[in-house]
Amino acid sequence: MMKEAGIKDEDVAAEISARGGPKYHPKTIATRYSRIKRMLQKLKDDNLDDELTDWHEGEVSHGPARSSYASTNIVLTGRDA
Repeated sequence: MMKEAGIKDEDVAAEISARGGPKYHPKTIATRYSRIKRMLQKLKDDNLDDELTDWHEGEVSHGPARSSYASTNIVLTGRDA
């Protein structure tokens, strides 16, 4: 939450140490934060993919109707028309 608030890596490392946690190098804070952020984004994307897959199964039936509409309403233009 500190990183999301825009607090510097040095200040985050100092706060963790002040709370009795391990002493981290500021680069470690940035690296860990980016790894956690990537993992959370991947989990979110996977959950969205699962939800979208479930949503599409049998609930959307516009495909064939739209393609038949398009094929019956095509106007040919050009030399051969």
